[in-house]
Amino acid sequence: MLAIELPTAGMTSIAPGDSPLRELLESASAPGLQVTHDARSPLPLGATQVTWTAWSGTPGSSSQALVTRQAWIYVFPFGQTPAGVSGRHDATAGNHSAKVVRDRWGRVHVTWLDAARPGRGSTILYRSGVHDPASGRFVWDIPVSRITDPSSAVGMVSLEASANALHFAWTTERTTRYLRVLNVGGQWRPDPVRDTGAWGGAYDNGSDLAVRGDDEIHVLTYTGQYAVSTNGGARWRVEQTPWPSAETKNPALAVDAMGGTHVVYVQKVRIPKEWKSGQPNGAYWQLRYVRRQAQGGWVDAQDVLGAFPEWRDQGMSRDVLADWPDILADRQGNLHLGFHGTANTGKYGQDEAFYVRRPVTGAGAWGAWEHPLPLHPVDRATRQSHSYAPSLATDAESDTVLAVVFFDYLDQSHETYDSDALLLRGGRLVGGPIALSRNARAAIDAKRGDDALATWFAIAAPRLYRQADGRVWLDVLYTAQTPERHGSPHYVIYQRREVTDSLK
Repeated sequence: MLAIELPTAGMTSIAPGDSPLRELLESASAPGLQVTHDARSPLPLGATQVTWTAWSGTPGSSSQALVTRQAWIYVFPFGQTPAGVSGRHDATAGNHSAKVVRDRWGRVHVTWLDAARPGRGSTILYRSGVHDPASGRFVWDIPVSRITDPSSAVGMVSLEASANALHFAWTTERTTRYLRVLNVGGQWRPDPVRDTGAWGGAYDNGSDLAVRGDDEIHVLTYTGQYAVSTNGGARWRVEQTPWPSAETKNPALAVDAMGGTHVVYVQKVRIPKEWKSGQPNGAYWQLRYVRRQAQGGWVDAQDVLGAFPEWRDQGMSRDVLADWPDILADRQGNLHLGFHGTANTGKYGQDEAFYVRRPVTGAGAWGAWEHPLPLHPVDRATRQSHSYAPSLATDAESDTVLAVVFFDYLDQSHETYDSDALLLRGGRLVGGPIALSRNARAAIDAKRGDDALATWFAIAAPRLYRQADGRVWLDVLYTAQTPERHGSPHYVIYQRREVTDSLK
C-alpha cells in the first residue's frame, strides 16, 4: 500500500525522513541497483506524486539512471488507518450492514470487497487490529487475509459480532454464503463456510445480517429472501418476505431483543422510461416496512413515510424518492431508520440524508413513525451539497444514535465526498455535525480539487464502543476513492473517532 497514517494527532504533513513515510519511500528496490526518490520536502495530507529512480551505480552525475517509476502516495490524518485496497470505489457498500465491529475485548475487525482489479478476480478481505485507548494509536495485528478465493465471483459483504463469534455473509452469483468464526480459549477458529440457500444480490449492494447471540443468525438478501439459522449456521430456514408486486430494491434488516424481525425496503412505484439529470422525472419510490413476529408470521406492513405530505406522490412535477435505508433496534426496542431522499430537492440524484424513529410502546408493540428529520441539508455557506446513505450506530447505555453520512461539495468538477456523524437522542438532533473525513476539503482548500480523495460509503459499527474508563468511540470503515488519472487502487480506511464529550 502506498498510503500511511500520520503518527500523531494534529500533524498535517510528514517529512521524508520521518517514520512511517521513510520506510515506505525506501521500500522500492531493484536487484543490483540503487534506488532513490525525489521527495525532498514534507508531504501534506492527501495525494503527492513521487518518482523513484534506479541507478547503474552510485546515484549522481557519473551514474546512469536506468529506469524511473512514478506513483502517488496518500497521507491520511491520525485516526484514519489504511487497511487495504480495492478496485471498487464502493468497496464498503452498502450502508445497511456493518463492515467494522469490535469484539467484547475491544479488538477491531474489518472486512470489504476487493474487485475490479485486472487479473485479480473478486474476493472478500478481512483484517483485525488493536486500538490503544491511552494513546489513540491503532496497529493491525494480522496482514490482509482472504475470506474467499479470488476465483469465485462474490459481491458485497456484511459483518457482525456476538459475545464469542464473528459473523460474515456475502453474496455469490447463486446464493448468500455465511461464515462463523468462534473464539475458543482466546483463539479464533472458523467453522466451514455455509450456504444459506437464500438468493439475491446486486452489483452495489449485498445481503444484510443480524445476530442474536452466537448461534441465531438472520440474513436478508436483495430479493427479499429471508434466512434464519438457530444452530450457528449448520441449517437454515428460508422464506420470502411478503413484498408487493412492484419492483423493489435495497432491503435492510434489524432484529430486536425479543427475536422480532424488522425489514425496510424501497418500492419503485413509478419509474421513468429515461432518467434525465437536472430536472424532475416524475418518479415515485416508497420506503416500505414489514415485521416478522418471533413466533412467525409477517405483520404490520406499511409505508413508512405515507403520513407526511412531502413524501407522497407529486405526480410528474417532482421526483419523490427514498432510498438506501439502514435500520437498527436499540436496547429498549425503539426502531431507528436512516435513508436518503429527494423530498427537499425533487430531483433524482440530488438527495439528502434523513432519519426517522418508531418508538416502542410495549412488548411487541410500536407507535407511529415520527416525522423524518433532515440530517445533513445542503449548506451553501459551507459549500456542502447533497448527502447520502446514512449508516447508524446505537449506544448500549443511552438512547443515543449516531448517523454517519457522506456528502458532496458544490461547484466541483467531479464527486468530492467527505463524511460527518450526526448525534440523535430521543429521536431529535443534538448539536451540530461531528467531522469525520475531510480528505476532499483539504484538497479543495489547497487548490488541488482534481487530486481530492472522495469518501464513499462511510459505514459505522452498529454499536458505539465504551472503554472501561468511560471513553466512547465511534468506529467507521470507508472507501477513499482515488482520482482516475492517478492510476491507483482505492484505499479502505478504518477511522476511530472519540465521541465521549458529544454524549454528555
